[in-house]
Amino acid sequence: MIATSGLTKAFAGTRALDGVTLSVGLGETVVVLGPSGCGKTTLLRLIAGLEGADSGEIRIDGRSVASSEVCVEPRQRQVGMIFQDLALWPHMRVLEHVSFGLASGWLKRRRAVELGLAVLRWVDLEDHKDRFPHELSGGERQRLAIARALAPGYPYLLMDEPFSSLDPLLKDEMMTLLCRLREALRTTMVYVTHDLDEALNLADRILMMKQGRIAGELMSETIAAMSRESLLEWYKDTLRS
Repeated sequence: MIATSGLTKAFAGTRALDGVTLSVGLGETVVVLGPSGCGKTTLLRLIAGLEGADSGEIRIDGRSVASSEVCVEPRQRQVGMIFQDLALWPHMRVLEHVSFGLASGWLKRRRAVELGLAVLRWVDLEDHKDRFPHELSGGERQRLAIARALAPGYPYLLMDEPFSSLDPLLKDEMMTLLCRLREALRTTMVYVTHDLDEALNLADRILMMKQGRIAGELMSETIAAMSRESLLEWYKDTLRS
């Protein structure tokens, strides 16, 4: 479980997060909606350990990873993250992306390569293992970003509008892949998006953020009965309230 309590963060005197308290259960997919600048990306970065909170606490699997007394390094939080711009490394080949960091500790280099190839098979990129990111199509780069985030076997995955730049057909393909991997791996996800269709297709629960706070919540039973139009009305009403 991921849980935050009273999480606050300010940049240059402006609050990006204002007392955010939430929990994400094991195997659950929570979609976070909200207008630009409401704090969605900041929330993900704090959970991942890429930013430090001003106050509040973050707990992962019951262990405090961020508080006034604790700050656990990102790699030790067992959380993968996919960024909006993907943040692929231009100098690394496809296989190097997914095996990077797996060769240290108890995993020897050969085992890391074997695991990397297995992960590439999940996303149908094994035949492209020796290519660089610029030699991949847009969809292939998206699949590589997903594979890299899943490769360490972390139980938690944070996704920051990963498909926002894709055309509708490619986005549908990526959504299908993501749903398949989620079911197979039972990955717990926090997924930030502006896209209402993505929210309806993915979410077990939807959180609405407004001015750095959680302003609304929809549970799975409600989401299942909603159309895109009704979700849009709820979105508008929550912003107005």
